[in-house]
Parts: sequence; structure tokens; C-alpha cells
Amino acid sequence: MRDYVQVQILRAAIFVLILLSSMPAWAQSVVLRADDVLPTLKGAAPDAFYVNGSAIHGLDDDTATSGFQNHDAGRLVLTLTALRLIDQGKLTLDAPVAQVLPEHIEKNPFQVALTLRHLLTETGGFAVPSTGFNMPTHLNTSLIELRAPGQVSAPDPIGLRLLEALIIKASGLSLQDVLEREFFIPLGISATHSATPVTKPVTLSPRILARMAVLLLRNEQSDGSAYLSRQSYEMLTQGVLWLFHPLGPERSAAGYLRERAGRSWVEINPGFIVFPREGVAFIAPSVMAGGPVASFRQTVWRIAQQNFPPHSIPDGRMNAARALTLPTDIAGRYTRADRPSAWLHTRLENMQKNWIRVSELEGGKLRVMLNSPVPEAAGAAPAQGSVTFHPVAPYHYRSDSGERLTFSPVRAGGYLYLDGVLYRYTGLMGNIPFLMSLLPWVFAALASAVFHLRSKLGKPWRRMALFSLTGGALIGGALYAEWALWPVAMYEWDIPVLVTLWRTALNIGLMLVLSLPLLAIAFVRRGPMPEKGWALILAGPHLALISIAAMTLFLITVATGLAGTFTAL
Repeated sequence: MRDYVQVQILRAAIFVLILLSSMPAWAQSVVLRADDVLPTLKGAAPDAFYVNGSAIHGLDDDTATSGFQNHDAGRLVLTLTALRLIDQGKLTLDAPVAQVLPEHIEKNPFQVALTLRHLLTETGGFAVPSTGFNMPTHLNTSLIELRAPGQVSAPDPIGLRLLEALIIKASGLSLQDVLEREFFIPLGISATHSATPVTKPVTLSPRILARMAVLLLRNEQSDGSAYLSRQSYEMLTQGVLWLFHPLGPERSAAGYLRERAGRSWVEINPGFIVFPREGVAFIAPSVMAGGPVASFRQTVWRIAQQNFPPHSIPDGRMNAARALTLPTDIAGRYTRADRPSAWLHTRLENMQKNWIRVSELEGGKLRVMLNSPVPEAAGAAPAQGSVTFHPVAPYHYRSDSGERLTFSPVRAGGYLYLDGVLYRYTGLMGNIPFLMSLLPWVFAALASAVFHLRSKLGKPWRRMALFSLTGGALIGGALYAEWALWPVAMYEWDIPVLVTLWRTALNIGLMLVLSLPLLAIAFVRRGPMPEKGWALILAGPHLALISIAAMTLFLITVATGLAGTFTAL
């Protein structure tokens, strides 16, 4: 009898273990009453609704099936599809993308290898397409790397195009077919979508968004079985796939992982916020489409405070942060870097308009002065003005009103996040209005060498004049092409070799003008120099003026990222 009881207990234990292993990592633990929540939520966004477990509250039947397009929603569709392919063994999270797509990504052992992890967390480092121009037809024309993979996370439409290509290659199907098989059919969704979710965004409806929220909360297909493996589901909702700082921004496969006062959530989009632990998601299609963000965010936070009990945050992150070396030399000028552009016009405009200045105060405090308000949709950073931040841990600061300022602890290119908005250190070289104001004088100084084209002092002086005029002309023409023709050559004509040609000309011009200070030194030391008249008085200052102009022009090309760059990609 005792043996029989033991066998039954063992069977029951095995059954419980199997049952627990089949449950999602986050089980529903909070039930929200619609009468308490909806009036407040609708006040922030009339089309807002929330999902509680598998129940959907506040979704208007008239708009539930209306067409809806959004970058982040399309990204989530691709992410879910990629995770399904990982579960099937067709993709690997940390395998180099170059192994699957050698026609798009070159294998380079001397660079950080781009992986699926980077594409899922939007840390690939690709330049974004220029505003006002169509997305390049050929993917390879778009793959312009501006920073190493894994450094920082920012919206990356080009990385998503590459993710599309990776999914197509790994599955052996067209994008429409693989989405049908891995996303729409398993979730019981009627597919009303176009072929590509990024270049031609996938058409979703609020009802589909609600179904996606249920998936994030419960990991269930339409038949009740698990949509993802337990490991992939954890990567989606709680696994940290990218970390900027122990207390700073971090990302799962679904979106940014946020934490405040003992509550944690996943932000797929400012209008799509999911609390996996509590089993609740809040969605506002109008906010996802670019509507007001602050009111919806604040309303969701108030609901969370009132209804979700706080949970303990592991001390390991704080201990890891405090173990970092105290920062030095973090003050200076920083420029917005969440939409990096390869077009000179856009870069200079951004450096001129969207910057902050960080100053160090006594007691380890920092003062941040914003030149312009941060767009509401970009994050919750403070408005235009000055804000004081207090140290919490090395490289991590917080203001009295709760804004967070986090610097890269490894100084990865001098980046910081101001409450989720990315900035890059530019220092004095980021003062673009001042640098651009010097250009006319610089070219005028170089052009003044024309008086030495027929110099009687000999060939060295005539050679110097030729170098100054030719170098100035090459650099001036290349700068104009970068300013006016770059997006046309890349996007409309699709001839990136033109960019390579004028950048080569620019660097040849730089070599010519950088030889001018050396020639000037040689003239002063060994001659020939004028020996009488006004030429004797003016020759030295004129050589100095040309030399200063040459060095200034070189520094301007360095500040604009053109010096030493030859290829378009």
C-alpha cells in the first residue's frame, strides 16, 4: 500500500511539473475592473483599450478592424517570426548574419560580427534613410554602417529590412508565406497584409494588436498550445538581450525593458505598453500613430501605481553599477543620435538644432542644458531648459522629477541616454554654426594663393599655389555634392560609386591642402622668400594665413565625418 501511495504521489508531482513547464513564464496575477480603468484610460486617448490576460476591454467594434500601420508593430511581427524560426533551429541568436546572407553582409574578422541579436534589439548601427526620399530599392545600397553593432539601441529601419532578408533566406519562403505560416495562422488572424512589413508596412488592426498583446501575456496560439518555447518567450518579455548600463536602458526581443518604483514593463511603443508579470497590456493606436504620448504614459503609470503591487528589484544591478569606476571628463556638448544619417545635410542640421550641454557641479552633480525640446514621441526627457541631476551610481544620474541620465560606462563612442533619448558626444567640434561660419573665409584664404601662380620666386611657390587652388576646388566641390547630391545619387539614381568618386576627390584635396603648412615651413627655413618691397612684409603672414586655413578645413571635414572616408557604404 505504501508503495502504491508513493507511486501516485510521484505521478502527481510529475504531472504538476509538466503543467508548470507548459505555463507561460508570467501568469496573470492582477484583475482590473473595466469600470475603474477605462474612463481614465479613454480620457488620455479615446481609442485606448487594455488587455487583461485573454480578456480585451474598451476596444470599439467600429474601429477594431480598421487598417493600421506602425513601424514598431511591424518590427514585433518580424521578431515573433524570427523567434519561431529559432525554435525550429533555422536561425541562431548569436551566429553572424554574414553566414546566412553573404550577399549582403561581408564577413570581416576585424570587426564586431552582426548577429540576429543585434537585429532584434535594433543595435545594428545602420544609418537611417534620409527624410523626403524613398527607401533605396536595393538592400545593399542601404547598408551604411555608422557605428559598431551592439553599442546603442535606436530605431533601425534598415536593420529590419535585413531581418526580413534573413527570415526569407532561413525559411526558404517568401516573406508573405512565412508570415502566414509563423504568425497569422498560429494566432488565428485573418491576414490582411502586404508583402513587406517595413518597406510597405504590414497592415494591422487594433484587434490584431490586442491578439498580439494576449500572446505577449500568455504565450498561447489560437488552439491554446504554446506559441514559443519557454526560452524564446523569456527572450521576448523579460530576457535582457542588450544592456547599456546596469541601471540604464535595456532591451528584450519585444522592446525596451522599463522599471520604476518596483514595477516593470516592456515598452514596444509609447502607445503599446505591456506588464507581463501582472498580465496586463495597454494599447492606444492613436499614440502609436504619432499622437500625444505624455498623457497616455502618465495615465498608464497611475493605473500601475494604484493596482499593481511593487515587487523587489534584484540588488545585483545596483551592486554592478556601484562597482564601476567613477566617470571623468563626461562634461561637454552632445548631439541627438537616435536617427543617425549618412547625409551631410541632415547631420549638420541635427548637430545645429538638437544638442545638450553637460556641466559638472559640486558634489558630483551634473547640469544638463537642452538647446531644444525633445519631441514627445522620442521619450520622456525634460523640455527645453536646464535640469540638475544627482549621482545614483557611476555613470547614472537622476533629477528631482525622476528623469534619468545614463552614460556609457565603456565610453562606447561617448553616448548617453537622457530618459531614453540617445545623444552622442561631439565636444567643441559639434558647434556646427561656428564651423560653418568659417568656411567662406577658409576658401577665400586658399583662393588668395592665386597671386603666386606666376611667382618669380620659383617653382615651389607656383606649386604651392597650384596645390592650394586645386585642393580647395576638390574639397569645395565634394562638400557641395555631399550637401546637395548625396541622397539623389544613393536613393534615386542608385549609383553609390558617384559618392565614392567625389569622396576620393575630397581626400585628394585634403592631401594637397595639408601639404601647404609643410611647404610654408620649408619656405621660411630654407627659402626662397622675397627679399624686398611689400612682398617681404606680406609673404610670412600670407603663408601663415594659408596654413591656418588648410588646418581649419581639415578639422571641419573631420567634424563632419568626411575626412578619411572613401566609400559610400
